[in-house]
Amino acid sequence: MKKILVFILAIIFLASCNKKDETLYPKFEKVSEVNLESGGELSPAIIQSNLSAAKEYGLQLIKRGTIDQIVKGYSVLGLCFYFESNFQEAAKYFLNGIDLIKENDLPMSYDLYMWLGGVYFSVGDYENAIENYMLVYNDSPYGSDHYVKSALNIAVSYFDSQEYDKALDYYLELTKFSNNQVKLVDIYISVAACYKYSNHLKNEGYYSKMAYDLSTNIDYFEGKLRALINIGDTYYNLKKYDLAETFTLDALDLHNELEPSFDLVTIYINLGEINIYKNNATLAISYFQKGLALAQQLDYFEEEQRALSYLKKHSESVEEYRVYDEEYNKVTETMQALKESTSREQIVAQKEINAMLAERQVQAIKAKNEKLFITSTMVLGGVLLIFGLVFNLYRNVLIKGSLYYAYAILNLTRRLKRA
Repeated sequence: MKKILVFILAIIFLASCNKKDETLYPKFEKVSEVNLESGGELSPAIIQSNLSAAKEYGLQLIKRGTIDQIVKGYSVLGLCFYFESNFQEAAKYFLNGIDLIKENDLPMSYDLYMWLGGVYFSVGDYENAIENYMLVYNDSPYGSDHYVKSALNIAVSYFDSQEYDKALDYYLELTKFSNNQVKLVDIYISVAACYKYSNHLKNEGYYSKMAYDLSTNIDYFEGKLRALINIGDTYYNLKKYDLAETFTLDALDLHNELEPSFDLVTIYINLGEINIYKNNATLAISYFQKGLALAQQLDYFEEEQRALSYLKKHSESVEEYRVYDEEYNKVTETMQALKESTSREQIVAQKEINAMLAERQVQAIKAKNEKLFITSTMVLGGVLLIFGLVFNLYRNVLIKGSLYYAYAILNLTRRLKRA
């Protein structure tokens, strides 16, 4: 009876444990079918829209999972903190995953290096961002999805750090692999931008025209609009103002089908600049004023500043100049404050990440030294043990040898006495 009772209690206990485990592994029933046991994958988009559940899931993977699942847990938590803009914690978990992979000789996780590169990119550390993207670019199969994504991230990082020639190399590389024609249009536009800032205007115009032709063929409205703006800008920089105006007006006509946007601000101000050089001051000022009003509505500070700089120069009275000058100074101060604020935030984030990396290095060296000490101690202990065994064996041999000779001498002495 007692044994039966114990058996029943054991069954109840196991059942309660199983029930508890179900609550420990969130199943994301409203999001996807993944859970710890299924080994399914969570996309970054799913994680971003379900941060709380994703964090719990990641923690349970780390707490109860296999090595592969623990790596996944680090990835999930890293993404959670990344989407919360907690870049130090994001970097920590991505690095935890990378270290665990190295320690267990697992295949390289391209995603972890890409995400770690994304952390560095987000805090303005383009050098380290590119270094991580390069690891994926150099290791992943040529033309694979990770190869293409890493090439794009490298190109964007070089472009944002104003290394346009280097960015151009990777954008041109991407033109070989884009099966998606919409993305190919975007790449052509990026190539054109690289040539523009490298002052290769004819090449800029060539790729803008390629973007326009392809956009027209596939009916890609946004690509066609941006290509027209760029072609107009190219002709403006080549001082071919009639052609510049023609393509920019085509962009304006095309944009009339859309809601007001940053592109429309640029179109207005570009038309203002073109008409200044065509000596149509009245029409130019009209375009500048339209661009200024829309820029202020959209908080497009860079173009607001550009419009105000022209309106100041072409003011018709001292009072008008004073008004535009005050607005110009306010916008400049706002832009400077935003730049400094962003810069401070990035510097703080970089310092936090660097401090965390330094601490990890210290801990890694400490762990290495401790491992070396333990290994050395074990080797020394082994040597001493062997020495002790050899010494003990040698001592036994000596003792046995001494007894043998003593016994022999004793026998010899006895024989001599008898003789």
